[in-house]
Amino acid sequence: MNNIVKILVLSDIHGNTKILQKIIDNVEHDYSIIAGDFTCDDSIINKYINFAVRGNNDWNSSFKDELDFEINGIKFHLEHGHLIGSYSQLDNYEFMHKVLIDQKCDILIHGHTHIPKIFEYKEGLVMNPGSTTFPRGGSNASYAIITINQNKIVECEIIDIK
Repeated sequence: MNNIVKILVLSDIHGNTKILQKIIDNVEHDYSIIAGDFTCDDSIINKYINFAVRGNNDWNSSFKDELDFEINGIKFHLEHGHLIGSYSQLDNYEFMHKVLIDQKCDILIHGHTHIPKIFEYKEGLVMNPGSTTFPRGGSNASYAIITINQNKIVECEIIDIK
């Protein structure tokens, strides 16, 4: 039995539904997650995304600010990031370690900074997939793929959009 699960993680598409559609159609995945600032109608997100939270620019969205869920034994905490802390706090290894522990999850996913990153700790990891539309900090437009096998995180990678 194949227990490998691929999870597509997006954030900060800022209304670029064409890139959303392209990624959804062309990237192999079992689940999809968006960490806010999609700035498009909730119905589009509901059509393509399994787990979503609203960001600071999703004023008319009915999605929650944060979401806890589990996929194949892995506990996720999802939020945009603007309610976690400042840009510098979101990019601070020690600060985000405390947030991960406080949330009691294996993977904390956020966006907001538009800068992709993965922080690994013995308790789990914190990940920002970057932005598909408006990358910052010298990064490229990006998304992420998390691979889980047999209830373990096998790989977490940032993928640059070509």
